[in-house]
Amino acid sequence: MPFNSKTARKAGKKSGASRKAQKPALTEGMAAAAGIIGVPVETLQKAKRAGCRGFMPGNRIDTATVEEWLLLNGDAIGEGQSLNALRRRNIMAKIGAERIEHDALAKDHIGTAQVAEATRRVSRANESVATRLLPADLQRPYIDGVKRSLGKVERWMARKTKHEAKPPLTPPEPQEGSTLDDLRAVLLSWKTKNLELKNALENGELVELAKVHTMIETSLTQPISMARKHTPPEPWNRFCKALKEEFAVVLAAPFIPTPKESTA
Repeated sequence: MPFNSKTARKAGKKSGASRKAQKPALTEGMAAAAGIIGVPVETLQKAKRAGCRGFMPGNRIDTATVEEWLLLNGDAIGEGQSLNALRRRNIMAKIGAERIEHDALAKDHIGTAQVAEATRRVSRANESVATRLLPADLQRPYIDGVKRSLGKVERWMARKTKHEAKPPLTPPEPQEGSTLDDLRAVLLSWKTKNLELKNALENGELVELAKVHTMIETSLTQPISMARKHTPPEPWNRFCKALKEEFAVVLAAPFIPTPKESTA
């Protein structure tokens, strides 16, 4: 699947649709509405007396309208403090939505600036397994062949990296005692993280991890073919099994972009 501005927007829209809580547009009765919004019935009664437009004939209540009105006018009806819990839930819901959007955009992708680390992990895994399981006279030729082949992948992907790699932003975790300002700071961090990810998609600096796996496997065809010709079936099967297990571990771990070397 190609990745460009269209697919980035599509992924963002999909994640946005999936994360929205499905609250009923209208409900009947103060008690039901209070349970949906998360405030006491008394608070809704005060809002109704103060002129909130979310209360309709037939005891019907537009919970979304009432909730928005309360957040804007809670202090005016003397319920500002009690609405802090509602505000906290709203911010936490937005943080959760940003997390979901991030996962939807980042799943199964790797930055082009991170491919260098991926190839180096695979190279080290090959060296470790080959040293243990390949015949002694094959170890050095195989390891050298792997390094040459993976080096080509690394250099080719480096040419696609337009910007200097930066360490990934790790937003702080909301704490139980976090103030509203603290929670807003966490939300801003997640929004920034997602913006950087979307920019990377737009700039073509994210690539499918499956594509990276394919490139690595293809590049290893020659050294693996050479080693297979000179290794008995039983040791070869053990080698392949161990190598597959090692790859699964090293390519599943989080990637940290490898900074470009300074030219100064």
